[in-house]
Amino acid sequence: MQNKIDVPKYLTKDEVLKLKNAVFVAFYCKDNLCAKTKHSYTDFFVEFPDENGRMKKYITETCPRDKIGTKMCNTEIYYDGNLFYTNCTSNSDCLSNKCLKSVCVFNDDNPIVHCDDIYLGGGRSYMHCGKPYHDTCKTNNECSSRICFEDNTCNLQRKGPSDSEDTPKCIYYRQINIPGTHDSGTYAIGKLLNSNIGSVILRNLSISSWNIKNNGIGYFDIRLSTTDEPFYFFFFNLYKYGLYNEVNKFPLKYESY
Repeated sequence: MQNKIDVPKYLTKDEVLKLKNAVFVAFYCKDNLCAKTKHSYTDFFVEFPDENGRMKKYITETCPRDKIGTKMCNTEIYYDGNLFYTNCTSNSDCLSNKCLKSVCVFNDDNPIVHCDDIYLGGGRSYMHCGKPYHDTCKTNNECSSRICFEDNTCNLQRKGPSDSEDTPKCIYYRQINIPGTHDSGTYAIGKLLNSNIGSVILRNLSISSWNIKNNGIGYFDIRLSTTDEPFYFFFFNLYKYGLYNEVNKFPLKYESY
């Protein structure tokens, strides 16, 4: 299950923070403008308008300075069948505004602002803005994910609704449609009357209750009558012709809730 709220590509930061119940949604912000991006950090670039209104692409893939030279700072990224190059040639190439040894690095003087939806459960969420994945932190609140690892780096926000949340926790009887039959015992009326006419006029179904049960959930409309003996029997005298015996064979399970 995923919330289908239509979130615009660009919003102001105030508008982002007002979003409610939008799940698996993320933004990068520059000044007061935020651009929607993949919450999984697999958009390696983002576009913002420059001072003249022209769209400029920035590298969002950013590395801690002390990791330069390691695989974490690899500027050739193979993802989803495509090869992306995230090497920079100048500070202005990077959303962090800091290029070091052809790698965009985190910059305390110009911290990247990232926004995540914080999932509360039951389809409810709110937005929080802060530092992106891998940036340094001391508290959860500093990170867009609101998760600061023990190594003092921000973690990913992975929480969201599961498929099971689409299933109602409680269903009223009036919300359930169950196939059923009227006078379920009449499938054997021909046997009782020894007459095809009886089957045509009085019979409401042509298969046995056992076959109905094997075809799935169903209910039986069974009329009861009394006899001189101390028990009830099925109307149309079908006790003898198998309905009682068939129903009695059904596996019964009693549960307490």
